[in-house]
Amino acid sequence: NITVPNGFMVYTYNWGWYQITGLTPKRTPRFCAEQVRLFMDNGVRGVYRCGHGELPALEGPAYYVYGKMLEDSSQDFQKLEDDYYHRAFAEAYSPMRAFFTAMHERLEMLSRLQGQDSKGSFLPESDLDETTLSSALPKNPRVIIAAMYTPEVLSVMERNLSAAEKLVQGEKVRTRLLAVRVEFDYLKNLANILHIYNAYRTQPSWELFNVLAQHLEERNAMLDSFFDDK
Repeated sequence: NITVPNGFMVYTYNWGWYQITGLTPKRTPRFCAEQVRLFMDNGVRGVYRCGHGELPALEGPAYYVYGKMLEDSSQDFQKLEDDYYHRAFAEAYSPMRAFFTAMHERLEMLSRLQGQDSKGSFLPESDLDETTLSSALPKNPRVIIAAMYTPEVLSVMERNLSAAEKLVQGEKVRTRLLAVRVEFDYLKNLANILHIYNAYRTQPSWELFNVLAQHLEERNAMLDSFFDDK
């Protein structure tokens, strides 16, 4: 109900490693499209992003859709998303689309817990009161990540990424898939550690402890491999 002659500026928290899910994906292409339309419909002329770009591979489709929708918010975000998969992954289009579809379905759950519907719009008070909204999202990141990336989801993502890696021909596509692999391996390792940890908490034993320790050592080695001597 406020008229601002030159429009509004907004401050967004869509992304950022500081969020409760850390260095794992945050938003879907659908969320990005709906947010841009919300901004355009309400006279927003400037956007300050508090965090963006930390996961260029796993969040690539969302970044692409966000940028394209800011150019023209009347576009069909699903066509834009499909265009991204075709252009980025070429012959590996089909498995990579399935890979991201599985991931985005889980991210929709995160938006729901944050008090937003599947389109990224905030739910009206009649659907979710303030008390429920403030308590809907667990405060423990271990609970959230383990719930989102179940063994079944990780298996679907791994199967499709592996299939894509076998189909790739061009060097540029190979490089993009390597970036996806690095970010996904980090996510998969983290989620698997949480699943094993939960199993250990349920049934403590040296056998489970040793499996958990092995995964932690693999995580340390993976993190070390991200950096050279400098």
